Amino acid sequence: MRRALVLLLLAAASAALASDTYKDGWTPNTIRDAVGACTDALVDGAWENTKRDQGIDPKRQMTPELRKQLEPQIDAFRRLCDCTVRETAKKYGAKDYERQSDVVQRYTVELVQRGTCKGPQ
Repeated sequence: MRRALVLLLLAAASAALASDTYKDGWTPNTIRDAVGACTDALVDGAWENTKRDQGIDPKRQMTPELRKQLEPQIDAFRRLCDCTVRETAKKYGAKDYERQSDVVQRYTVELVQRGTCKGPQ
């Protein structure tokens, strides 16, 4: 009973902190979805660049086996996206992020350029 109360208080404090930290419209689910979409976009872009640069058939799809082999790089993209989404959510609302205005896009680029969010090494 006591442990459940402590967990409940921790969850409430965490939710209050998150609501104070992020701008309007951000929830744990929207953060998760934005990180996933960002990661997928970076992975897809990197795969397209790799195919072009290495002369791989442009129609070749990324297989689950290849994805598993590239997991360290994909995880680096995921960490980058997690950082940029969370930092952006502190400054801009979820709708601003979804629209990907020039201001929001510039801000995410600046996060990487300033070293706040680190890209794959």
